[in-house]
Amino acid sequence: MSDEGRRSKPLSFATAKPKLKATAFKPWKILVVDDDEEVHLVTKLVLRDKIVFGRPLEVLCARSAREAEELLRGHYDIACILLDVVMEENDSGLKFAKRLREELKNTSSRIVLRTGQPGQAPEGKVILEYAINDYKEKTELTDQKLFTAVVTAIRGYRDIVTIEESRKGMELIIAASSGFFGLLSMDLFAQQMLGELIALLNVSSDMRVGKASGFSGSDASGKMRVLAARGSYAGSEGRAIEEVLGGEGLGLVKGALTAGGPLWGDGALAVAIKSREGVRGLIYIDNCLPAGDVEAQLISLFCRNASEAFSSISMHQALEAAFSEREVLVKEVHHRVRNNLQLVAGLVNMALHDEGISPRETLRQTGSRIQSMASVHSFVFSGSKYENVDFSEFLPAHIESIRCDYIELGKDAPVRVEISDFVLPLTLAIPCGLILNELIVSAFEAGSKNAIESPLVVKLWREGGEGHFRCLVSEAAATVSHTLPFDCGEDLSSRLVYQLAEQIKGCLRENYDRGFKVELEFPSPN
Repeated sequence: MSDEGRRSKPLSFATAKPKLKATAFKPWKILVVDDDEEVHLVTKLVLRDKIVFGRPLEVLCARSAREAEELLRGHYDIACILLDVVMEENDSGLKFAKRLREELKNTSSRIVLRTGQPGQAPEGKVILEYAINDYKEKTELTDQKLFTAVVTAIRGYRDIVTIEESRKGMELIIAASSGFFGLLSMDLFAQQMLGELIALLNVSSDMRVGKASGFSGSDASGKMRVLAARGSYAGSEGRAIEEVLGGEGLGLVKGALTAGGPLWGDGALAVAIKSREGVRGLIYIDNCLPAGDVEAQLISLFCRNASEAFSSISMHQALEAAFSEREVLVKEVHHRVRNNLQLVAGLVNMALHDEGISPRETLRQTGSRIQSMASVHSFVFSGSKYENVDFSEFLPAHIESIRCDYIELGKDAPVRVEISDFVLPLTLAIPCGLILNELIVSAFEAGSKNAIESPLVVKLWREGGEGHFRCLVSEAAATVSHTLPFDCGEDLSSRLVYQLAEQIKGCLRENYDRGFKVELEFPSPN
């Protein structure tokens, strides 16, 4: 076939899928060291367009041992060296092979010694004394035998590099794991995790990502957000991943989060990890070539170790938050106990000066007020949430306790309680609870005096979403004709209700047209 014909043949396959797949990876580099120009031409002709293990071949040429040494300094990843013996000197090739192994410390490149003068370098002696991998006489090298020798050399180089990269990868993973478990900050962990994965990808000469762009994040805050970033993603810290990625990148990330591990896309890698507490972490890196089997195994091992460290940090942060909350709680308990003791003392003191009721009734009412405070505290400190009080969870039981007291006095009355979205912080819950206690007791008293059998109604609700809270206590279901501002009488209960309502910036309204009915409205603390 003519040269023109040979040149035209590859063109017809230029768009074929196998060709594109082969060029997705860097080529295997073959260095020809020979002072015969015809040897270079023939070697290039034989190896042209060859694909070995899914990758093309790149032939580099050196006409002397010195030129080859200079070329090696710029190419660290030469797979095979086709080395002549006789060049500047009769043993130039042998000297170069010795320098390559002993001085340049290159033990990976496979050396195929091919000579046209076997008498200058006998095979038996050379194989034993020099670290070469094959010996060929030029006269016996047909096209097929040359290609076979190159493939064998590449296979050996690939296996050596794989073992070396696996060793380096394991060292990186061990070092990274040690560093991970020493971290207590999620932000620092995210930065190190991103850097260590890029370093792990760079271990492979086939997958070097150079100045990589990528980010790492977590959904510890409830939404997946970027914690650390570099390259084109620098400055995206704190943003949601939907604001940073779109299209295929976002799809790849969501796929990795669903799969719970590494996932390769078109030139990108997404790695998802998950803590034992269910918190998820993510790493996304651009400009990555698909991984081979060894790289995939190393990345999977990296993910497992990172997940353990991630779990450790998540647990530490949860414990730290719990400890901080407990510390605040202890201070709050101290503060509340002191304040509540003062409040109890004030209630007792006010009751002692209320001459309108008997001592027995004074003790009963004071006990009811203290029980109201105790109910709030009992609910708060027996649960897991120490900041807010849901009245639907404790008020019905307290009302039933008051009702039982009146049953013992022969003053029973049915009670209907309706509570909707009534959750208050502890600072509001105690005064509001005391107000409700006074109003409920007054409603029971009014109902028993008026001999009205209508049920006592207690309604608590929130108006306007984030707006006001409203309370209604009524011992009669009659239609209200008009309401008046709350009349602060001289009795202890009225004064207590009025003062507590002022404390929470509330507004009181009452109606006595038929029975007892009082409404309290106060603003949300938000």
